[in-house]
Amino acid sequence: ILTWLEERNTGFVAVIAYGFFSYQLLWACMKGNIKFGIRFFCCTFYPMIPNETFMNSFLVNVLLFNLWSISLTHFCTIAFGEYTRLTDANLIFGVQLTNMQFFKYFWDTKVFIYLLVIWAVVTAVY
Repeated sequence: ILTWLEERNTGFVAVIAYGFFSYQLLWACMKGNIKFGIRFFCCTFYPMIPNETFMNSFLVNVLLFNLWSISLTHFCTIAFGEYTRLTDANLIFGVQLTNMQFFKYFWDTKVFIYLLVIWAVVTAVY
Protein backbone atom coordinates (compact mmCIF):
# COMPACT_ATOMS: atom_id res chain seq x y z
CA ILE A 1 0.00 0.00 0.00
CA LEU A 2 2.79 2.42 0.88
CA THR A 3 4.61 1.95 -2.41
CA TRP A 4 1.31 2.24 -4.29
CA LEU A 5 0.66 5.57 -2.57
CA GLU A 6 4.16 6.72 -3.42
CA GLU A 7 3.75 5.85 -7.08
CA ARG A 8 0.50 7.85 -7.35
CA ASN A 9 2.20 11.19 -6.49
CA THR A 10 0.89 11.03 -2.92
CA GLY A 11 4.21 10.25 -1.28
CA PHE A 12 3.42 12.46 1.69
CA VAL A 13 0.47 10.20 2.56
CA ALA A 14 2.78 7.16 2.47
CA VAL A 15 5.22 8.87 4.83
CA ILE A 16 2.38 9.81 7.18
CA ALA A 17 1.02 6.22 7.11
CA TYR A 18 4.48 4.73 7.75
CA GLY A 19 5.01 7.17 10.62
CA PHE A 20 1.58 6.34 12.04
CA PHE A 21 2.16 2.58 11.95
CA SER A 22 5.63 2.88 13.46
CA TYR A 23 4.49 5.34 16.12
CA GLN A 24 1.58 3.06 17.04
CA LEU A 25 4.00 0.18 17.64
CA LEU A 26 6.31 2.46 19.63
CA TRP A 27 3.44 3.74 21.76
CA ALA A 28 2.14 0.22 22.45
CA CYS A 29 5.59 -0.98 23.56
CA MET A 30 6.11 2.05 25.76
CA LYS A 31 2.69 1.77 27.37
CA GLY A 32 3.17 -1.93 28.01
CA ASN A 33 6.56 -1.38 29.60
CA ILE A 34 5.34 1.46 31.82
CA LYS A 35 2.12 -0.31 32.81
CA PHE A 36 3.56 -3.68 33.66
CA GLY A 37 7.16 -2.90 34.60
CA ILE A 38 9.09 -6.12 34.98
CA ARG A 39 6.74 -8.74 36.36
CA PHE A 40 7.87 -12.03 37.76
CA PHE A 41 4.78 -14.07 38.60
CA CYS A 42 3.12 -12.01 41.34
CA CYS A 43 5.93 -9.51 42.09
CA THR A 44 6.69 -6.37 40.11
CA PHE A 45 10.29 -5.24 39.86
CA TYR A 46 11.17 -1.69 38.87
CA PRO A 47 7.63 -0.29 38.48
CA MET A 48 7.05 3.12 36.89
CA ILE A 49 4.61 4.84 39.24
CA PRO A 50 4.02 8.62 39.02
CA ASN A 51 5.83 10.48 41.85
CA GLU A 52 7.05 7.20 43.37
CA THR A 53 9.67 5.97 40.87
CA PHE A 54 13.20 5.52 42.17
CA MET A 55 16.19 6.34 40.03
CA ASN A 56 17.21 2.68 39.64
CA SER A 57 13.70 1.83 38.38
CA PHE A 58 13.90 4.67 35.93
CA LEU A 59 17.31 3.60 34.63
CA VAL A 60 16.29 -0.06 34.23
CA ASN A 61 13.20 0.97 32.27
CA VAL A 62 15.27 3.32 30.09
CA LEU A 63 17.58 0.39 29.36
CA LEU A 64 14.56 -1.68 28.33
CA PHE A 65 13.28 1.20 26.19
CA ASN A 66 16.62 1.28 24.39
CA LEU A 67 16.59 -2.47 23.80
CA TRP A 68 13.10 -2.70 22.38
CA SER A 69 13.42 0.49 20.34
CA ILE A 70 16.24 -1.12 18.35
CA SER A 71 14.13 -4.26 17.98
CA LEU A 72 11.16 -2.19 16.91
CA THR A 73 13.22 -0.37 14.29
CA HIS A 74 14.40 -3.73 12.98
CA PHE A 75 10.84 -5.04 12.88
CA CYS A 76 9.57 -1.97 11.00
CA THR A 77 12.42 -2.29 8.53
CA ILE A 78 11.50 -5.91 7.83
CA ALA A 79 7.71 -5.40 7.90
CA PHE A 80 7.85 -2.47 5.47
CA GLY A 81 10.81 -3.82 3.54
CA GLU A 82 9.62 -2.74 0.12
CA TYR A 83 9.00 0.80 1.35
CA THR A 84 12.23 1.10 3.34
CA ARG A 85 14.51 -0.05 0.54
CA LEU A 86 17.52 2.14 -0.15
CA THR A 87 17.40 3.69 3.34
CA ASP A 88 20.03 3.65 6.06
CA ALA A 89 17.86 1.42 8.26
CA ASN A 90 17.63 -1.15 5.47
CA LEU A 91 21.38 -0.93 4.95
CA ILE A 92 22.03 -1.58 8.65
CA PHE A 93 19.43 -4.27 9.33
CA GLY A 94 19.03 -5.76 5.87
CA VAL A 95 22.63 -5.90 4.69
CA GLN A 96 25.23 -5.36 7.37
CA LEU A 97 23.68 -7.35 10.22
CA THR A 98 22.66 -10.23 8.00
CA ASN A 99 26.23 -10.63 6.74
CA MET A 100 28.03 -10.36 10.08
CA GLN A 101 29.77 -13.62 10.86
CA PHE A 102 28.35 -13.96 14.39
CA PHE A 103 24.73 -13.21 13.44
CA LYS A 104 24.71 -15.13 10.14
CA TYR A 105 23.58 -18.37 11.79
CA PHE A 106 20.73 -16.57 13.60
CA TRP A 107 19.54 -14.94 10.38
CA ASP A 108 19.71 -18.16 8.38
CA THR A 109 17.68 -20.09 10.95
CA LYS A 110 15.25 -17.17 11.56
CA VAL A 111 15.83 -17.26 15.32
CA PHE A 112 14.79 -13.64 15.77
CA ILE A 113 11.43 -14.16 14.09
CA TYR A 114 10.72 -17.24 16.21
CA LEU A 115 11.66 -15.38 19.38
CA LEU A 116 9.35 -12.52 18.42
CA VAL A 117 6.43 -14.90 17.89
CA ILE A 118 7.15 -16.84 21.10
CA TRP A 119 7.43 -13.62 23.09
CA ALA A 120 4.13 -12.32 21.65
CA VAL A 121 2.37 -15.56 22.63
CA VAL A 122 3.87 -15.55 26.14
CA THR A 123 2.88 -11.93 26.76
CA ALA A 124 -0.61 -12.54 25.37
CA VAL A 125 -1.10 -15.46 27.76
CA TYR A 126 0.44 -13.58 30.69
